[in-house]
Amino acid sequence: MVGFALLVGGCGEKEVLESKPLREVSTDELEFRENIAYVKGETEPFTGMRIDYFENEQKKKETTFKDGLKRGTEIFY
Repeated sequence: MVGFALLVGGCGEKEVLESKPLREVSTDELEFRENIAYVKGETEPFTGMRIDYFENEQKKKETTFKDGLKRGTEIFY
């Protein structure tokens, strides 16, 4: 009976969310205005991943931003 309810309940229309690829920028491309991150020259707060690299081109740090604010865990390599 439970399986039937799940089967019937799962057959309705579902909302399809479009997902954009996560935008990646370097620290040099960002600026902070009133503690909110923006890509230089843009007016919308930055959403995406800031990635910094060592001189040998290996990843140094990843920081996720949403609406201009740091979100989640900052990863250091």
